[in-house]
Amino acid sequence: MAFLSLVVDDFTTTFKVPIGVLLYNENKVDEMCKILDKLHDYVPSESTQEDITLPDGQTMTHKDYKLVKILLGGDQVTVKRVCGAKGVRSSHDTAKDRLEGVIPVVEDWQVLMKVSYNLIASAKVIVKLWA
Repeated sequence: MAFLSLVVDDFTTTFKVPIGVLLYNENKVDEMCKILDKLHDYVPSESTQEDITLPDGQTMTHKDYKLVKILLGGDQVTVKRVCGAKGVRSSHDTAKDRLEGVIPVVEDWQVLMKVSYNLIASAKVIVKLWA
């Protein structure tokens, strides 16, 4: 976790505030899983506990999480990496371990901006040609 050092008015007191930067490499699957684990802490969930009676009469407690799914936006490469990390975790036992509370969504606003700019630029060229 990265920290931002703040200095108080008299310049004698400093303290560190976490700024929420995770120092992991999203190009590596295991580190992408760590990023998603950290982000998954913000997924709203409700813990459910169920007692299961086995055929031999013993009782086993099964604990799971009911998750409210949230969207995780990024470019196409980030979405692909998130899907890969979720694929690695697909065989885990609980929904939280399988990272089911995070839904990757493509948010290519840079592409939209570029397309919009190109459309506006081409419209200006057409107007100049007709004038």
